[in-house]
Amino acid sequence: MDLISCIDGPTDLVVSGMCEEQCYGMCETLWEPDMGPDELFEATAQALMNAFNRDSASGWGGVVHISEKDKVTTKYLKTRMD
Repeated sequence: MDLISCIDGPTDLVVSGMCEEQCYGMCETLWEPDMGPDELFEATAQALMNAFNRDSASGWGGVVHISEKDKVTTKYLKTRMD
């Protein structure tokens, strides 16, 4: 929702899972058009890790898949375990 309560869903990103409310703001802040694979991974990892810090029930890590034209890169994130 925007400032006047109009539903406004982003058309360029998708977030799902236990901490999706926490993730939306970070993803919208960090995402930019035409990001390279390394920039996209860094933005995604930062958004996930910050969302996990705000919702401790959501998990102890994550998996980021970066899909490119000729390959898929998978990286694992480890976060705090308290």
